[in-house]
Amino acid sequence: MAYRDSLTGLGNQRLFNEELKQKVDPSTEQEFALWIVDLDRFKFINDHLGHEAGDRLITSFSERLKAVIGDRGQVFRYGGDEFAILTPMESELAIKLMAVEVISELTKSYDIDGFSTILTASVGISFYPRHGKEQQELIRAADHAMYHAKKYGRNTFKLYSSDIEGLAHSDLRMENLLHQALENKEFVLYYQPQYHANTNKIHGIEALIRWNNPELGMVPPDVFIPIAEETGAIVQIGEWVIEEACRQNAEWQSKGFPATPIAVNLSLRQFYQADLQEKIKAILKRTGLGPRCLMLEITETIAMQEDIAAEILRDLKALGVRIAMDDFGTGYSSLRYLQNFSIDHIKIDKAFTDKLSTKEGRAIIATIISLGHHLDMTVVAEGVETPYQVHQLRELGCDVFQGYYYSRPLPPEDLIEQLFGK
Repeated sequence: MAYRDSLTGLGNQRLFNEELKQKVDPSTEQEFALWIVDLDRFKFINDHLGHEAGDRLITSFSERLKAVIGDRGQVFRYGGDEFAILTPMESELAIKLMAVEVISELTKSYDIDGFSTILTASVGISFYPRHGKEQQELIRAADHAMYHAKKYGRNTFKLYSSDIEGLAHSDLRMENLLHQALENKEFVLYYQPQYHANTNKIHGIEALIRWNNPELGMVPPDVFIPIAEETGAIVQIGEWVIEEACRQNAEWQSKGFPATPIAVNLSLRQFYQADLQEKIKAILKRTGLGPRCLMLEITETIAMQEDIAAEILRDLKALGVRIAMDDFGTGYSSLRYLQNFSIDHIKIDKAFTDKLSTKEGRAIIATIISLGHHLDMTVVAEGVETPYQVHQLRELGCDVFQGYYYSRPLPPEDLIEQLFGK
């Protein structure tokens, strides 16, 4: 009992440490791989479904992890929603292929009392003796690799490298600066216009956050947003973005500019806040912006908890705001989600727009546009950068364009000058 996890039946951290101690043998230096497997966003699921359902999900996950590893290694519950694996070191390629197999198997949906959910994991892997000859060195290396996997998209694996070590130190420094950024008023919003495909008239504006830090300079969102999500700072930052975008839009309208919807991205943490509807309602009241002039952009990751997501979306639509599905087709796509969710717009990801010149790329975009129109949704193409893309998208019937061909994201004063010459 001292060596077994009571919930999953796997070896616990104590057993893992003893097994690892035996393997770290300087007399033989027999190579092996140490894996750290950490569930992505498990806290959200646990909070919303309850701890009992969360425990069943952990159990199901551990069973699936043990089954996919089989006799190729030992699986341990390292603690909480974190697991550890020890596997023999055949070759780096063999470890990579096994990691791909593990990630693929773990991503399949789980059924908990009739509730279907998707649970993903981030995996970090270190090698003995290449990445350390002591237990803590190996664990730390695998940990850093795992956090790197979380930062760059989650639901993936990373092998440890010296570059990752440097990034870990940079991330820690950035995390400390990020906690002070809101108080120091270092965040700014840039705005990128969207245009009707046929008339070239303004359709909407997307608000995009930038971090202007005295030490780091202008930091793009893809660098600091993953850290903000991991630390929970994204909730406060996201609330500021919504309020500032609404305030700016209301100010423009008070100066006589046309009422134009402004789009704001919602993070997963924001979306599953218990009081999200009340917060947005209060922001609209404080800023005086009409709800039809606010577009909330979500991604397909919200579908990880489909029933809860559908209820939240219904509450938001009751306020009168609009909803857009961003990066459509790059996440957990399902026609069922579109059928059950109250979506006004779907946005074609830039990755698809970039492949418009290929037969496959054109076919995918044509399918998305047809699907959107049949469901009475407006289809927006992101990443439009060339005349060829404009022509092809018009031929396919896309409704709205957004991208560098029309405009880069601009500070508010430059946007108004570009749109209205004032």
